[in-house]
Amino acid sequence: LLALLFSCPAVMIFHEALKNNEDDTFSLWYCGRIWENGGDGIEQDYEKAFAYFEKAASKGYNDAYIELGAMVFNGAIEAEDRYETAMSYFIKAKPEDAHYGLAANNLGIIYENRKENTTAALWYEKSAEKGDRNGLYNLGRMYLTGKGVQPDPEKAKVNFEKAAGLGHVGAIKALGDLYRDGSGVDQDYAKALQYYQDAVNAKDAIYFKDAYIAAIYEIGNLYYFGNYGKVEDAPDYGMALSWYLKGVTEDEQTNADILLRIGDMYYNGMETDSDPVEADKWYSRYAQSATGEELFRIGYEYGVQKEYTQAEYWYLKAVDAGNAEAMYNLGLMYWNGEVSGNPEYDKAFKYFSMAADAGNANSMLMLGLMYERGEVTGNPEYDKAYKYWKMAADTGHAYAMYWIGNMYENGFGTDVDVEKALEWYQKAVSYGYEQASEAIERLTGK
Repeated sequence: LLALLFSCPAVMIFHEALKNNEDDTFSLWYCGRIWENGGDGIEQDYEKAFAYFEKAASKGYNDAYIELGAMVFNGAIEAEDRYETAMSYFIKAKPEDAHYGLAANNLGIIYENRKENTTAALWYEKSAEKGDRNGLYNLGRMYLTGKGVQPDPEKAKVNFEKAAGLGHVGAIKALGDLYRDGSGVDQDYAKALQYYQDAVNAKDAIYFKDAYIAAIYEIGNLYYFGNYGKVEDAPDYGMALSWYLKGVTEDEQTNADILLRIGDMYYNGMETDSDPVEADKWYSRYAQSATGEELFRIGYEYGVQKEYTQAEYWYLKAVDAGNAEAMYNLGLMYWNGEVSGNPEYDKAFKYFSMAADAGNANSMLMLGLMYERGEVTGNPEYDKAYKYWKMAADTGHAYAMYWIGNMYENGFGTDVDVEKALEWYQKAVSYGYEQASEAIERLTGK
């Protein structure tokens, strides 16, 4: 330890001070900072840093409590309950402490994560009063969204402006959002563009990578939608694509929406000829971080627009992610012949079966219909139709109950049994399928 300490002139000075006075709390705190950050011949060591901070805190140096809390809060030091442990340190900070604003902001984050928004806002306000740029930004967020306070876009703007003046890239980007949306200000796309560009060019952009990339995405959007001036302009897809590409990074911090938008531009031939192969590269990268539900929603939107080739593409990716709704919708598209122009029963059966195995009751219903109509093997298979309708009915699927009633009424795969037919029709009505009441009236005459 001594050899390492003496390899760093700064540590050597403070270590000498500690030799002369082991209660020198500032020297303890400063040695902790050096071990925490490393450099100048010192290898970063969080455990040693934490030990110095603990010793300084035990001797009454309050800023050391803030450092202890920050190390736990940021995950540098493991704790069973990270936020609870960090809070136990932050709460000991006093308003006169140099880094009180940081402690108050982190307490606000902890309370906001607990959904105790009123308390969170109070801590953000304490942080903002100390001029902490993160506290100012977070207080602005609360006023903008109405979390823990009454919504007030003007107060949001004031806090964002103060945080932006201190170099907070997220706050600069947030000001762009206000002018883009006309929230608390007159809508002004030119000002929005300027703020987004300021965020991208900010000195501290490297420390706010999410906000930096989000600002790039918003600049791309302004050009993509033709909203980059005071009045609506024509879309400039070339500029949009160049900005979207600027926002692409090699790590996981790339805004997923950027990847999706670039893929759309290549697929639809915006500023370039349509290039499905290039589009697939971007779509595939997007899919790597997207959830099955997100992939399903994209496929669903394409389906609503009757762009079935694209719907199929995204449903298949959602299927790979294990999304049962995508399996069902894909099966339905094949069954209806919406992809090729003709029913594709083999593919429909495959995806209905996958979805049914995943517990999708609508797919159980469809498998029953396919077996009943002979669409699986070419001949009706009523025993298998009943099997799948009964599986769906057991989940509360009213339409499946109706079809079981229809089997008993007409003697499909069984003897005609009016009593059982009525029983299933009545169950179907009780579970919400009102049309089954017509079958009841037909059988009972009332």
